[in-house]
Amino acid sequence: MSRKCEILAPVGNEEMLAAAIQAEADAVYIGGSQFSARAYAHNFTDDKMSQAISLCHFYNKKVYVTVNTIIKEREMEEALNYIRFLYNNDVDAVILQDLGLARAINKQMPDLEIHASTQLNTRNVYGASFLKEIGFSRIVLAREIPLEEIKRIKDQIDIELEMFIHGSLCVCESGSCYMSSFIGGRSGNRGRCAQPCRKEYQLYTKEKKRVGEENSYLSLKDLNTINHINKSQELGIDSLKIEGRMKKPEYVYSAVMNYKAKLEGFEYSFDLEEFRNRDFTEGFQWSLDNAKLKEIDRKDLHKGKRIGKIVKKKKIQIKLEEDLNKGDILLFETKRGKHLQLEVKNQLKRNETLDISHIKDAKINSLVNRISNESFLEVFSNQSFKKRGISLFFKGRKNSRAELKVNLGEISVEIFGEDPIQEAENAPITKEKIIKQLAKTGNTLFVPESIKIDIEEDLFISMGELNALRREALDLLYKKASKKHSRDFIEDFSFGVSSKRGNPEKALLLETENFSIGEGKVENYYFSGASKEYKNKEYIFKVPRIDYKNERFVKKQIIDELDKIEGFLVSSINELYFIENFGKHVYADWTFNIANSQYLKLLQEYGCIQAALSLELNFDEINEIEDIPGIRKELIVYSPLLVMTTRFCPFSSLKKCDILADCVNCSFKEAYMTDCKNQWLKVSRNYGFTRIYNEEPMETANFFDEILSARADALRLDISNDENPEKVFNHYYSLFENKSSGTNYNKMFSKAHYKRGVE
Repeated sequence: MSRKCEILAPVGNEEMLAAAIQAEADAVYIGGSQFSARAYAHNFTDDKMSQAISLCHFYNKKVYVTVNTIIKEREMEEALNYIRFLYNNDVDAVILQDLGLARAINKQMPDLEIHASTQLNTRNVYGASFLKEIGFSRIVLAREIPLEEIKRIKDQIDIELEMFIHGSLCVCESGSCYMSSFIGGRSGNRGRCAQPCRKEYQLYTKEKKRVGEENSYLSLKDLNTINHINKSQELGIDSLKIEGRMKKPEYVYSAVMNYKAKLEGFEYSFDLEEFRNRDFTEGFQWSLDNAKLKEIDRKDLHKGKRIGKIVKKKKIQIKLEEDLNKGDILLFETKRGKHLQLEVKNQLKRNETLDISHIKDAKINSLVNRISNESFLEVFSNQSFKKRGISLFFKGRKNSRAELKVNLGEISVEIFGEDPIQEAENAPITKEKIIKQLAKTGNTLFVPESIKIDIEEDLFISMGELNALRREALDLLYKKASKKHSRDFIEDFSFGVSSKRGNPEKALLLETENFSIGEGKVENYYFSGASKEYKNKEYIFKVPRIDYKNERFVKKQIIDELDKIEGFLVSSINELYFIENFGKHVYADWTFNIANSQYLKLLQEYGCIQAALSLELNFDEINEIEDIPGIRKELIVYSPLLVMTTRFCPFSSLKKCDILADCVNCSFKEAYMTDCKNQWLKVSRNYGFTRIYNEEPMETANFFDEILSARADALRLDISNDENPEKVFNHYYSLFENKSSGTNYNKMFSKAHYKRGVE
């Protein structure tokens, strides 16, 4: 193929950076000391980041820095100054989740490329159109986006597309997981996910009858799309992304080498199974089979590559299916379920046997995996940075300064000595001595390919001066070769005092399917259109998630009801552009993850008149957000607490069904699960997606006075799925009217983060 596709490698430390460069990755993505969605990775200090960018550019590799967390109001100045630091240090692009930060960057540094993080969950042509409109040059596509929608985006929008091709998979839609945050207090949107999806759960029916055994029903296998890599390229994907900033350098090197080899039409010597931590899946795009996505009964034996199994003839042996090297490390299971490691002492061939009769309780017929390949480690350890060839030209004339010119391809530097060259009193300098000194490039990344000398006879030039000229020239050449962008240096940003009002009067809005509740007491209703009991009243239509399958149906539904629709409540950028041509007010839901006034300004500029703030903010953080004319701030005060949205169904392991199964008639369409702390979670499956909620709703009644004092304009009660919606409304309306706190309606409840917040 003539079209080149970028291989993008993960980098979490300096060793991984070296591995990515040595494997000839085209670009790397890397986290800094601040605002990275992998807060627990090693990441890079500012000094190390500057060095990493220079090193990558020297080898013609691009660097994308992840600044992909939501940004609180108090952090915006710091975040923008961190972006300024990256800009001044020649970064190629930054990867963003927070659209408020994106707006600020476009205002201050419009020539800096910004890439939309997968945390923005771009999954249709409307979301892609919006990101293009607000200045993004590339989209990291949602892992769940269907191939049909990728093609549609590529055909209709002039924007680069990046797709994950290998590594760990999140079961939840990116940017839409709140399980770690609401249950454990560690926010995935702040880079601190505790990975609750990897834990074990117990499944239950709608009647809370236990089904199946406790298992890791939300844990997905690792992505491996190497057999589809050429199809991805044909699809028009610009960048093929390998996940794994918290993995080992050997993993990075192997993954890059394997995928580059596949694109170039051959196989790499060491396949990807050598470095897996879980079984592999082809992911949502290439497989509809839920069973092929999840990893049930996970054990350490899913690590590494299968090389044989344990057999017993006269004695216990491993029957080999692969060649083994001296020093390889094997992993196998005992009868008691323990996992043992064994170092291979001698080289062995396929079909031979390895005697392990000294391990009496080895489990017969169990698989044996290799978790360390000595042959690969030898290849990997011998890697080093390739030196780049240079040509040097030295010129010396009596009473003139020495001149050294060095060329690296089309890049050239010229250095002059400090003082004029003098005539030699004794032994004059020779060409051979000059060549010998200039050739001493030592531990630099340069190697001389040619050295030309043009000097007069009987000149004196000291070895120290030659060394100084060489060092200065090579330092300058490295800096020049490492600089890829012509930018004006930007000084620190500072923000003025924000505009804040006093405590505004609050409007009350109700999300319900029954318009008789709250009649005459609420400003407006959020309504999904699922019921026809709205008595021809105007309402705010809650737009469902839009994909290529339901787009026409939703448009028809809107057109049929357009005279009654006062506005639209949208849950993400994927719906925001979908409704732009209907000429109605727009309301942004809390799932936009709005945490700063820059985000509010952006939404106001695109037609939003009201936005629900992130449920991961506490009161102090809410009150710090600047007031923006033309858009009101909304707080959720009662609601079912959505913790996860996923295309995957945890009950599919019991039913053995695929993603396209008939969920409407499934007995597990509404069901439950419990975690290791016996906390109940409600599971709801419809339209091909699963939503998981805390069983207890989010309540604020016992601190409602603080809600009423918060700097927000509107409050929302979501009673759409409540068993006692009218009683809940009356309970909260009484508090609203009396401007007081009270007891929570439910005995069991969640506070979300209004009182504690997240880091």
